[in-house]
Amino acid sequence: MKNIAKIIVFFVACALVFSACGGKKYDGYTYIKKYDYYYKLHAFADAYKTAHPSDVVTALISFSLVDADTAAFCAEYEVVVEKEDTLGLPLLLLGTHTGDSMSFIVPTEKFVCDAVFPEEFAALALAPELKLSVNVLSVLDSASFQEHKKELALWKKTKEEYEQYQIKQYLKKHRVKFVHLKSGIYKRILKQGRGKNPKFGDVITITYQGSLLNGEIINHFTTMDFSYGTKMQVIEGLELAIKTMKKGERAQIIVPSKYAWGEEGMSNGAIAPYTPIVFDIELKKISR
Repeated sequence: MKNIAKIIVFFVACALVFSACGGKKYDGYTYIKKYDYYYKLHAFADAYKTAHPSDVVTALISFSLVDADTAAFCAEYEVVVEKEDTLGLPLLLLGTHTGDSMSFIVPTEKFVCDAVFPEEFAALALAPELKLSVNVLSVLDSASFQEHKKELALWKKTKEEYEQYQIKQYLKKHRVKFVHLKSGIYKRILKQGRGKNPKFGDVITITYQGSLLNGEIINHFTTMDFSYGTKMQVIEGLELAIKTMKKGERAQIIVPSKYAWGEEGMSNGAIAPYTPIVFDIELKKISR
C-alpha cells in the first residue's frame, strides 16, 4: 500500500507541476501544455534516489521518428538535471530515478538537443517531432558522480595497461617482427602488393579473417566490397590498416581495442571490452 500511495502522489505531483492537459494527440501519452511535449511512463522505480537540480542522471536514450517502430539513433548520456524553462534533457530528466523507463515526444524546433546525429540519421534533425525512449541507468549527486568518474578512469587505465601487456606477450611468444604504426596498430606484410594505396571513395575488395590473441577465430575468411572511407562498413582499425596497403598486399595486423570494439566490447558479448583483435587481411582490388 505504501508503494501504491507513493506512485499516486508522484503522478498527482506531476499533474500539478506540469499542468498536464487532456488533449491527447498520441495514445497513452500525457500532454504537458506548459512545455509543449508528450510524456509516457513505462516503468517507475521509486525505491531509488530522485534526481534533484544539480544531480547527474546517466541514461540510455534512443532518438527516433514518431511513427518509427525501431530506434534510429541510440547513445548513453550524462545529464546535469536542472529546474528551468528550457525544453531539453536537463528538464525532462528532473525527478527521475534509477530504473525508470519513459518516452517523450517533443517538437524538434523547440527541443534543445545536445545529441549530434551521425550523417546516416540526419533525417531526425529535419523531422517536426522527435520521439525519445529513455532508460535511466543511474542518479547521483555531483560529489558521488565525480567519485564514480575517478573509479571508472582508474578501471580503464588498468584495462588499457593490461591490454598492452597482452599484445607484448603475443609478440614475444610468436617471435615475428611487426611494425608499430603511428596509429598504434601493429603490422607485418605477408605478401607485397603493387601500385598505389587506396584513396577516399575508391571501391575496394578485401578478404579478411579476425581472431583473438589466443587464436580463437571470430570470423572466418570473408570477402567484401565497399567504398573506402564510407562510415560503418568496417571497424576503424581495418580502415587505418588498409590506408597503408597496396593492391595485392596481404598483411597481418594487431588492432588495439580502441580501433575495434573498445571499452564496451561487442553488444552480443562475443568480444569482451578492451580486447585487441588480430586480422589476416588482403587488399584484392582497387577500382577508381
